[in-house]
Amino acid sequence: MKRFLSIAFLLILGFTALQAQPIRDLPRPRKLEKAAEYLNKGEDISALEVYMTIFSDDQKTKTNDPFIVSRIADIQYNLRDYVAAEQWYAKLLEVDKENAYPLARFHYARNMKMNAKYDECVGQFQMFASGYTGSDADKYKKLSEQEILGAEMSKNWVDRVNMEKQEVADEKGNLMLRYTHEETINSRTQDASPVFASDNEMFFASRRADSITVIDVKNGGPDEIYTRIYRSKKGAEGWEKPEAVGTEINEPATNNGSPMFAPSGDYMFFTRFELGVNVFKHSDIYGAKYLNGNFEKGEKLSFNSSEYSCKHPALAKIDGKDALVFSSDMPGGQGGWDLWYAFKNDDGSYTTPLNLGSDVNTVGDEECPFYYDKVLFFSSTGHPGMGGYDIFEADYKNNGTWGNVENLGPGYNSSVDDMFFALNGQSPCHGFLVSNRPGTISASKSSTCCDDIWSLLMPSRCPVELTVSTFDMASNASLSGCTVQLLDESGKVVDELTNNNTNTVTFRLERGKKYSLKATKKNYTDGTGKSSAMDLPIDKSVSLTAKLLLDPRKSVTVRTFDGRDKTKLNGCTVTLYDASGKEITAKTDNNTNEFVFDLMAGQSYKVIGTKTAFIPDDESFAANDVNGKYVDLMLGLPMFDTIYFDFDKDIIRPDGKLKLDKAASVLAQYPQLYIEISGHTDGFGTDAYNVDLGNRRATNAMKYLIEKSVTENRMGHVSFGEAQLWKNEKTAKGSDNPVARGYNRRAVIRIINVDELNKLREADKPKAADKPADKAKPADKPADKAKPADKPADKAKPADNKAKPAEKPTPAKMGKEEANAQPEDDKKKG
Repeated sequence: MKRFLSIAFLLILGFTALQAQPIRDLPRPRKLEKAAEYLNKGEDISALEVYMTIFSDDQKTKTNDPFIVSRIADIQYNLRDYVAAEQWYAKLLEVDKENAYPLARFHYARNMKMNAKYDECVGQFQMFASGYTGSDADKYKKLSEQEILGAEMSKNWVDRVNMEKQEVADEKGNLMLRYTHEETINSRTQDASPVFASDNEMFFASRRADSITVIDVKNGGPDEIYTRIYRSKKGAEGWEKPEAVGTEINEPATNNGSPMFAPSGDYMFFTRFELGVNVFKHSDIYGAKYLNGNFEKGEKLSFNSSEYSCKHPALAKIDGKDALVFSSDMPGGQGGWDLWYAFKNDDGSYTTPLNLGSDVNTVGDEECPFYYDKVLFFSSTGHPGMGGYDIFEADYKNNGTWGNVENLGPGYNSSVDDMFFALNGQSPCHGFLVSNRPGTISASKSSTCCDDIWSLLMPSRCPVELTVSTFDMASNASLSGCTVQLLDESGKVVDELTNNNTNTVTFRLERGKKYSLKATKKNYTDGTGKSSAMDLPIDKSVSLTAKLLLDPRKSVTVRTFDGRDKTKLNGCTVTLYDASGKEITAKTDNNTNEFVFDLMAGQSYKVIGTKTAFIPDDESFAANDVNGKYVDLMLGLPMFDTIYFDFDKDIIRPDGKLKLDKAASVLAQYPQLYIEISGHTDGFGTDAYNVDLGNRRATNAMKYLIEKSVTENRMGHVSFGEAQLWKNEKTAKGSDNPVARGYNRRAVIRIINVDELNKLREADKPKAADKPADKAKPADKPADKAKPADKPADKAKPADNKAKPAEKPTPAKMGKEEANAQPEDDKKKG
């Protein structure tokens, strides 16, 4: 089987005119000698004819010689007549009673697979793997495992190929691949290794003899019998008739192939190889400058060696450096032909080659590498495939290795040999591959004898590029520094780019899909948009554009405070609602009392601040009024700790009694608790009057708790008057806020420790100068309380309260309902 040369640039088959004396008339020993002579000269077809004559003779005597059958099977396989080879290997298994040919079942199974008999071949591979005990059993068992995996995979792919149209579609019926036989380029023998030098120029290797001819290894022969490198230009009607390049590359009596151009286009790598009689002997990689359509003489690269062969060069980027990837049988590989790479030194030499690793290389053969956009393409017999050589792709990992090896699938691959995949770097929806699949031009009895070049149209690989530009909505000026996200239809982020230096980013879209776009930037609202890669031309790259507008961001900082003393209150949750009451977002932070929310210009919002055991607080506002400003939320004490009073009153209201009842119950349950009751007022009136009013409110609350069996020694009281307003009594627009004033008329119950209680009582003790009888005289009570008419205008002038504007209206200027505005009952308030 080592004589099989499908991947060694060309297949050399031959026959000679038979001797004057018919082969059939020769005795059996002479026939065997003659067949061996033909094989040694590479005349496979002539040898096959002799062996077939011998077999026919044996049938007359009912003799089955396994040696003759094995020779016929092997030649049929070398001739790539897989149908005939399958039949003869089946015959060999039948007649080989002594198991003299233990690999026959493996070859039988492989030929079945190459005839697309995926169900049948699996059992044969399993039978072989379980029974083979040769010294190389591990290798063949691994190969059998991969062959089985490939067969199972291929069963699901067959129906996706339209053989008549030579097309492959995806599950939705979208065209994924169209492959076309290149009639102008291909010859009747072997054509291989096509590559694009530019969008309109290609190079390839071919032996363009019109008939199957035998190479005279010793004496050479005409140029047609050697593989040479050709070039073809692309005209209006397709690729034109190819012409061989000069003798700088195609030296006389040499075989040359596998051209590969540097990205600059001014240098070509290629392989020069030596053949024996139908046997690949040796190959080296060369390089030559290519200027103005002409080549300089090729020079052998430094890593070549007479001890091993190197072939099929490909340019790649590894660790950010230019590298040459190639196939070689040098020692240290995984088995057979492996892929290796080497870097170029400053002096033109190359580093010692390194193996690409076991993720790519197998116990089978890996050849024909091609690199494009961080992906390595190659052909292999050791990964799960459809049959013969299949084309695979692998993603670059790191340190010169690739992984995530995947079969390119149907159309790219067939049940026979598929290799030399190459893309057009300028238009990667076009490419080439080489295959002996049905449809090739054949100079042999087998339709799959010879490799031909096939052109590929790959809409799924044809770039669809979307350029997204970002602009300031207010000025329409270009806006850089934006992060742009590409999202699929499910909302998943497919890609994300930031345009730090310009106002554009470019995404690669997948055909047949729809996308959403979102651009973000600090101090701007998000810009959004959509794009579609549906119904686009399939034979060329497509460029799309999208424009995203980002509105200069409106923002507000919401701060949360403890309503008792206006200290910062961390650990709150602040929720932002739109004008309709729909929740937009909620934020919680245990480390700060500030929450920044992005707003849309011209919109109205509401925020609500909450914290466990605190009364929520809320504020409504318009984005344009608060942009860059603060909105403060004053969260109340635990629900039972705050009671409210009517305007200028100290009488406990029914709702206040319910809360005090609850406080009394808690204090009875926890006798170790001490409390402080502080009285507060709104901003009307003088400081002195409001201190007195706050004191009466606190004292009455304390008396009510004493009536509910709370002992006086567990309580202390204090009055703050209007000094600790909970709510701002002015709206954002500067008008009076009666609801806020209702919240400020309150008595607050706070849990304290015994030390705080003692200090409170000490501060409440009357001083010696304050002990005259006026404490017991009603005249010492502020006359204002009994005589509302005596309340001076300075009640409306809270000049001693710096937090209150001077223009606050007096009660006399307010209607009754406004003056008596109260906070809603806590349960109603929620």
